[in-house]
Amino acid sequence: MKIACRSDSLIDAHLRKGVLEAGGVRAHVGGEYLSGALGEMPACGLYVVWVDDADLASAKRLLAELDGDPGDLPADDDDLTELLA
Repeated sequence: MKIACRSDSLIDAHLRKGVLEAGGVRAHVGGEYLSGALGEMPACGLYVVWVDDADLASAKRLLAELDGDPGDLPADDDDLTELLA
């Protein structure tokens, strides 16, 4: 198993896991049960998303697409409305 990514948020880690699984890559979130031990302290990369060694390249590609350039999005709501129409 290899770490595909680290996250400071459990929600973000599960979002990334969902993206990977939707792309055909089996994934597992590690560290989610350790957050209770931290109390009010920030997680700081505590959560990791694990994938099989053979799936690491595909996982990195899918995660890069998820973290794509925000410049691809419309500049204002009018452009978004036209895009969805």
